[in-house]
Amino acid sequence: MTDDKARFDLVGRVAARLAHGTSGVEPDSNSPSSPPDQIAAHRATDQPTSSDDTEPAGTAVVTGAGGAQVELDFASLHKEGFLTPYNQKSQIAEEFRILKRPLLRIAFDSRKANNGIGHVIMVTSSRPEDGKTFISTNLAFSMASERDLFVLLIDADIRRVGLSKKLGVEDRPGIMDVLINPALSISDVMIRTNVPNLAIIPAGRSNDTSTEMFASQRMTKLVRDISSRYKDRLIIFDAPPVLAASEPGVLAQHVGQILFVVRSGSTSKRSVAEALRLVDACPDLNFVINRMPLGTGGDRFGAYDY
Repeated sequence: MTDDKARFDLVGRVAARLAHGTSGVEPDSNSPSSPPDQIAAHRATDQPTSSDDTEPAGTAVVTGAGGAQVELDFASLHKEGFLTPYNQKSQIAEEFRILKRPLLRIAFDSRKANNGIGHVIMVTSSRPEDGKTFISTNLAFSMASERDLFVLLIDADIRRVGLSKKLGVEDRPGIMDVLINPALSISDVMIRTNVPNLAIIPAGRSNDTSTEMFASQRMTKLVRDISSRYKDRLIIFDAPPVLAASEPGVLAQHVGQILFVVRSGSTSKRSVAEALRLVDACPDLNFVINRMPLGTGGDRFGAYDY
């Protein structure tokens, strides 16, 4: 983690971009999925968000030979602006290809600098409605398209379970059940999807002591086991907003990278600075400025095609 001066210089740069705007990218006219808002990023670029509280996308959970599986409704997700097999040549696909590259470089090229857990990433924000679930879901979809890389997407937002609702698995056992019940293992709650190389773990049952559960030795052992047992596995935690729940401050101790979502024109410098103080246990911090309005420089990711 950088020192306080460098960190707050970084907050200032982010706040300046929120105040003055940054060049966005025009929607791809050839892609029906390209939403109107744009985003810019510190160390990465990204795409606009859907609310963290949207309804499930018509998924169905089935049981196959390998355990629980979920058939994600790509058509519904596509209509909501998510990255799906339908829009791999769209602007949103290109934005997430740029976003994931520095994260992957740290995850697998610099593990020693992150205590061997650079491939464990927490996605969060300072407050609700900044789009962190949209970002974490699309990031997982994009990373799962990498060859020889398996992605495990975990809903750690125990109170709102936005990710579990979005993917239609909110009624399934999840991460909290594993922490509560020593007889359960990660494989018992892991759900395969129809996205190749992507599995999800729901939030599971609600619990009033979720913060203490995340701070427990069982959680430390759980993260250590899944991060060391599968060297080619990227683990993404969709965590609650830092200023709305205490869990991210504890979860930051178990991850090697944080992707911090900042909503353009809405998130204040003060809230970002306050949130950063609570997650400074993580050695590597990345920003995504979300919902950036259209501006100049609209040639980016236009109509180029093969």
